[in-house]
Amino acid sequence: MKILLLGSHSSRLVNHLSDCDLTFVDRRLELEDVRSWRPDWLVSFGYRHILSEDLIEEVYGKAINLHISLLPWNRGADPNFWSWIEDSPKGVTIHWMSPGVDKGAVICQREVELDPGETLRDSYTSLTNEITGLFSEAVPLLKSGDVPVTPQISGGTYHRSSEREKHWSAFPLGWDTPCQVVREYGELLQLTVAR
Repeated sequence: MKILLLGSHSSRLVNHLSDCDLTFVDRRLELEDVRSWRPDWLVSFGYRHILSEDLIEEVYGKAINLHISLLPWNRGADPNFWSWIEDSPKGVTIHWMSPGVDKGAVICQREVELDPGETLRDSYTSLTNEITGLFSEAVPLLKSGDVPVTPQISGGTYHRSSEREKHWSAFPLGWDTPCQVVREYGELLQLTVAR
């Protein structure tokens, strides 16, 4: 089985795909890349580029994304950060790739209990470990071709990297900021908006 692994975190998945022919890509993927490599599966994890619609059409039904949020909440960039700012559900999701960022049908997901005393960095590591474990459970389904399709529930949220930048100066410790501090900041934002 030929698998194209996209993203900076994709090397974490190697142990679960040891019997597969793997190609790693962290740069922007082009349609011609996919056509020449002809992967059986495309797996995205920590990939910072949005795939074009024609590329999505080319790999439709054989492309999945690992996202460290409980979709439909916190689609897009910095899902861990936004789950604390907005006090939204925390978790991990593996979903089919489709047009629209993080909008594809859910293959599997898991809510994750995180400690607000942890830092953003610690909670990010916890979510990354959790999704890697969830992926190990999903691999047999991928290999058998018996992959579930559950439409995402309506609603949720979406964020761009530029949105985090508007708030980032409030956290001089950056990723080492305790999650409780980020949540309290989010509560203050909500009070300000409500006025």
